Amino acid sequence: MIFYKKVGEGRPVIILHGLFGTGDNWRTFAGMLKVQYEVILVDQRNHGRSFWSDDFNYQIAAQDVIDMMDHLEIQHADIIGHSMGGKVGLTLAQKHPERVDKLVVVDIGKKKYPRGHDAIFEAIFSIEPKLLNDRQEADDKLALKIKDIGVRQFLLKSLARDKEGGFRWKTNFSALYKGYEDILSEVEVDQISAKTLFIRGSKSSYIREEEVSILKDNLTNADVSIVSLDAGHWVHAERPKELFEQVSSFLG
Repeated sequence: MIFYKKVGEGRPVIILHGLFGTGDNWRTFAGMLKVQYEVILVDQRNHGRSFWSDDFNYQIAAQDVIDMMDHLEIQHADIIGHSMGGKVGLTLAQKHPERVDKLVVVDIGKKKYPRGHDAIFEAIFSIEPKLLNDRQEADDKLALKIKDIGVRQFLLKSLARDKEGGFRWKTNFSALYKGYEDILSEVEVDQISAKTLFIRGSKSSYIREEEVSILKDNLTNADVSIVSLDAGHWVHAERPKELFEQVSSFLG
């Protein structure tokens, strides 16, 4: 069973984080949404407090969510997915349309994406966490290959003290690297019938302006809306209030 945390009461809304993230990345946003809904923050497999597995693709990740919903006796729910989590949400709506009421996809499309995380994987694999003395040492080592301090701080959230000494990664980077091509892959959307909202960061390259009409044409069975917010890829961190307004209006 994947790890989850519930806050609030009402109609269930499941939030699916992006690559290398955890449900806690959406804690501030969930705090706003919990006034009206029961918000379920998920750690997907190989992330956060969920179990590790050698297998990772969108069909498997979607089934993990279905298994959690069955465990919680949730027949259907609204889904919010960011980046990789957005593709998990699209796969859920494609494979299990009866379980998804409304779908919000944050800054990701259906298409196959080019490789863009190799420097991150290289930096992570250059570190032996058990030999680290402190988090600053880890940051110094990451900085040799990753100049963006925001990216480093995001990755360091996956570093935890090991009770046996040193540190350990909470993210199974080896399995994610093994399944990286599957994570980048295109997902099917032709059978999605759920009302769907795409929210793109206008400063992000994940959904370009010229791809907006293509997305709508591909989701032929869905009622699709696409809005832009003045943000990069991490819309929920950069524009939480604006994102909340869009999502709460859409969910009704």
